[in-house]
Amino acid sequence: MEIKDFFYKYYTPQSTLEVLRNLTVKWSSPLEFNDPFDSQLYLTSGDDSYFESVRDLTIKELESVGSNLSETEKAAINRLVELEKKNIKDIPRKWREYARNARIFCVSETQDDLLMWAHYSDSHKGAVIKFRNIVDGKIGFKDAKVVRYSTQIPKIAYGPYDILNNLGKEGIRDFDMFFFEVLFTKSNHWSYEKEWRIVQFLDKQDEKLHDFRPILPEEIDGVYLGCRIKESIKEEILSLVPGKLKHIKVFESNKNADRFALDFIEKKI
Repeated sequence: MEIKDFFYKYYTPQSTLEVLRNLTVKWSSPLEFNDPFDSQLYLTSGDDSYFESVRDLTIKELESVGSNLSETEKAAINRLVELEKKNIKDIPRKWREYARNARIFCVSETQDDLLMWAHYSDSHKGAVIKFRNIVDGKIGFKDAKVVRYSTQIPKIAYGPYDILNNLGKEGIRDFDMFFFEVLFTKSNHWSYEKEWRIVQFLDKQDEKLHDFRPILPEEIDGVYLGCRIKESIKEEILSLVPGKLKHIKVFESNKNADRFALDFIEKKI
């Protein structure tokens, strides 16, 4: 899918002020996400008896093609199965490390969704910031990927033949690819958000699960004020526009009289 020129993020009043004042945005580990289904790992790999059946299947497959296995060879197969069992059972630990080191910036394609205004912008008392995708921007929108909405949770599910084919090889195949799929798959209940994500990874582990990263003034293109925003917050936002943010447009929002919708009117500054 083609990258958008603009993205939007819904903010509370205080967060709006912090972004505009400090020119920083928050990047979070998926371990901080509010949806307990979002970016959570589900692993189906079987218990010990399951791996015993894998061992028996391996021996059966080899003997079916004419191999008469010695006890030493059977013991070697057993060691390979044990190694693969260890690799699979280690996936949750790897996922926790992966998720802890991931930093995600979430944005939307739209600035006028009533649910997101209610959920993320303090019941319309906050604002939406419009970000511009610029070359060499700090946020890195060129790497943004759209979220896939689904009724099914991504899972690592290994059948006996999958494990059999992995024996003697190093680790689990496409491990990072699967984790990436997990980060970009959400329940279709959230499809109204039209979400995109940018994912980056820390060079070294941090005890904190989020950080604030600098952005360029040019990456902010506009601000949409909530229809319930307090006058004091509006005035403070407007006071931050002159100077580094003099290029941005500010819009006030009003409830449409005929539809469940917002009307945005540019405010002259």
